[in-house]
Amino acid sequence: MGDMDEVSVDRATLLQRLQDTAKDLERIENRNRQTTLRKRKQQKKRVKEWEKVFTQSVGVDQGEPYYLNNETGETQWDRPDDYISDTEFEQQELKDVIDFDQKLSLEEVLEKLGMDGPLLEDRDKMFGRGEGGSDEDINEVWDRCEHRMKQFLLCFQHVGTGEQWKNKLIIMDFKLPKNIYSYWQASKEDNFDENVFYWAMEVEPMPDIVRSAVAKAMVITTDMAADDAQKGRYYSKLVDGQWGIGYPLFMKQCELGLTEELEKLNEDINDKPEVSHWLRLMYGVLTYGPAMPRSCQPSSDLVNALLKIMKEFEEDDFIAAAKVFFGFGYHTPLYRTEKDLTSVRDQQPPELLTHVMSNKASNQLIEGFLFLLNSQHTPYDNENLLKQLTHTGQLILQTTASAKLFLVNDIKVLIDIILLEIADLPKIDMYRVEYLKLLYMIIKNTSWQYDGHFRRPEIIVGIDDVVNAAAKGMHPDACKICTEILLYCAHELF
Repeated sequence: MGDMDEVSVDRATLLQRLQDTAKDLERIENRNRQTTLRKRKQQKKRVKEWEKVFTQSVGVDQGEPYYLNNETGETQWDRPDDYISDTEFEQQELKDVIDFDQKLSLEEVLEKLGMDGPLLEDRDKMFGRGEGGSDEDINEVWDRCEHRMKQFLLCFQHVGTGEQWKNKLIIMDFKLPKNIYSYWQASKEDNFDENVFYWAMEVEPMPDIVRSAVAKAMVITTDMAADDAQKGRYYSKLVDGQWGIGYPLFMKQCELGLTEELEKLNEDINDKPEVSHWLRLMYGVLTYGPAMPRSCQPSSDLVNALLKIMKEFEEDDFIAAAKVFFGFGYHTPLYRTEKDLTSVRDQQPPELLTHVMSNKASNQLIEGFLFLLNSQHTPYDNENLLKQLTHTGQLILQTTASAKLFLVNDIKVLIDIILLEIADLPKIDMYRVEYLKLLYMIIKNTSWQYDGHFRRPEIIVGIDDVVNAAAKGMHPDACKICTEILLYCAHELF
């Protein structure tokens, strides 16, 4: 009987693997369709008959422009009559997209673009929600939705003022972005189910330009919020189900959006990946929105995408991607309690960190952590970011396995930052406690004690100063942490 049970289990496992493989192949095929669509649009968008180039030879003509016919190979110095520069082409395309009178009022433009009833009707046609179905070609519906999204984004740039837009959105109770956001709800299910989601996307795959336009629209309308409280209410609606979408579906759409942009790096097209709006949207939700459910941790694909951006993109995107990761870190609970700083060092790291530890670009994350932490000084310009940084730092350092992400030189830099801050912060500043917790974990869980006890005299002096200041109004938790450092680490410190 035992042998028969083993055979049945093996067959069940094999069947599951085959089903998973078939599912993966379907997803790959869907992404290939998206790639083909982008290439086709690129070819349709801009076919240059004449191209302006510059001479490379040495002499009087060096650096002079001339014109090359890409079809015939003909060259000439004079500008051809049918030559169109990139700037002229973009202006013409802009004119073609904005097919409304820019002198109209904001309300008239939105009505003309069909950003209320018609927008929702097309959404229902895309996902088969319309009454009695529709005989219209789904590709025509998608093209119309894509065109409408482009018009909407251009409206922000060319129609009305920022104050007019803000007043309009508040009066409408953000009905307009709510309607646009509903394009992400790819199934009728109230609760997100990944299988249902992928089935819906495979039946009628959403063009990435529409998914991206929705994200851009959410970022733009969020900027209309005046303060953190308003941003919190707005971002909460994006993930708490008020607008039909919960955290899991939001995260899945962001993951798809980022990976689709990064795929452009490997494709033979001229599209430059746009990631800033995706990063801003995720960071906004993680910073101002509600707590992320524990069941909604970022996937390995999303973590790898963030690390790829940090490794290969410019500084602004590097910092934005790092902030998103630290936002995820802030929503990941620490193992320990406030009364127990010693019992978790041998546990396995949280899933978020295991994704990082398996990626060769993990050093980029530590570089971003040290860079951002070193830029935080009282009075704080971004207290939310400091909370995320200190929490994520403790998350990494709480176990010996994940603490290895910090190399020896990284630990030295981090100790220097901590010593500077615990000396300079106001006596009652709560962040001195968080810095001291980081210092404690460095001493206990890293290679500090085996690599020369870096800055040991300065650490002793710093802790002594904190203890001596207790009677002068020092935060009591800071003294408690100092005592624990002295008790648990005395043989390393003295």
